[in-house]
Amino acid sequence: MDRKILEGLWDCHYCNTKGIRGSVYKCPNCGHTRDADVQFYLPEDAHEAEDKNTEQDWECQFCGSLNHNEMLSCPNCGHGRDESDKKYFETAKKKKEQEAPAAPPPAPRKTSPLAILLPLGLILLLFILMFQGLKPRHYQAKVEDLQWEYTTYMEEYREEQESGWTLPEDATLVRTQQEVRSYDQVLMGYETRTRTVYETVTEYETVTTTHDLGNGNFEQVTEQVPKYVTVPREETYQEPIYQSVPVYGTKYYYNIFRWRSVEPVVTRGGPDRAPYFMDPVKSDNIRTTGQSENYIVVVSHEDKIDTFTIDSDQYFKLKVGETYNVTIQNGAIQFDDL
Repeated sequence: MDRKILEGLWDCHYCNTKGIRGSVYKCPNCGHTRDADVQFYLPEDAHEAEDKNTEQDWECQFCGSLNHNEMLSCPNCGHGRDESDKKYFETAKKKKEQEAPAAPPPAPRKTSPLAILLPLGLILLLFILMFQGLKPRHYQAKVEDLQWEYTTYMEEYREEQESGWTLPEDATLVRTQQEVRSYDQVLMGYETRTRTVYETVTEYETVTTTHDLGNGNFEQVTEQVPKYVTVPREETYQEPIYQSVPVYGTKYYYNIFRWRSVEPVVTRGGPDRAPYFMDPVKSDNIRTTGQSENYIVVVSHEDKIDTFTIDSDQYFKLKVGETYNVTIQNGAIQFDDL
């Protein structure tokens, strides 16, 4: 690390004399001492200071002059340093804060009325649609048609053709065959390949920093600063090479009896025919697995035709052509007169 103390310059703001050396405390033109308003700067051709002082100047609180750190009294007015504890940067900072204009209050954010009303309108519309869907509606409805549907679900015990790696006890073997059951990955060797890898290396760059010492001098430090860089690098490696080798096994092809679902038996009708379940075929290889009932009513109201699923109690009490007071809600109908 290379460290230098360079001599800066300052300008007299009383007579506008420029480029006064930093080691000079009085303007050679008008004789005014430099004060806390002075601004030090470093010229391009700056040279090393003869006085290597690195301490800030102190400001006399009586006359405002800036004085060398080693001076015990102000040469401008004669007052002692003990009567002042202000340093150059401290004074400059306070003065800058006092002169800085107050930050204006943030302007109120303007919000477009449309930006407020549009989301509220969408929410209100959604609420209305949901409310209308959930709200019970009352009508006088005429029964246009009644329908019923009875379903019987069945299974048949029949012979199926299947295959597998084992033979069930109740199966009839048809044939066997050697087939590929799986594959083993067998290492055949290694192959040399190349790939790009990235690594972080440290490089150094020369960085020079300069800062004001607050006394007419500047400290200049030149040093090597580490910089971390990611760089690519080619490397070789051994890639294992595998080959898929088939593993054979004996596969069995056989016939076996299984219960399988068959087409359900459905009977349909209207109010002129009593609902009934169709009897399945009587056979040892046919069995019933379940039954279901379904009742439908078709009604007209306000020039609309709607179809609903109803329970058996309502179905057997309703009459085609009759008009009833109904409540429709959530896709269901309730006959209020029953």
